[in-house]
Amino acid sequence: MSLGADPKKVAVIYPGIYNRKIIPKKQNKIINILFAGVWFERKGGLVLLKAFDILKKKYSNIHLTI
Repeated sequence: MSLGADPKKVAVIYPGIYNRKIIPKKQNKIINILFAGVWFERKGGLVLLKAFDILKKKYSNIHLTI
């Protein structure tokens, strides 16, 4: 079920360290990260915030939605 989103523009990111390929090489593309979960701390929300701070320094075109 795509809910109207273009499947070519959506990537599922599973837990782990092998997801480096998701960062676009072109800086002009917007990177949208969506965190969906009820248990923010239990699902790694605090880790996500720390990681987002690091990524924001390198990629000005990144956006996080919680």
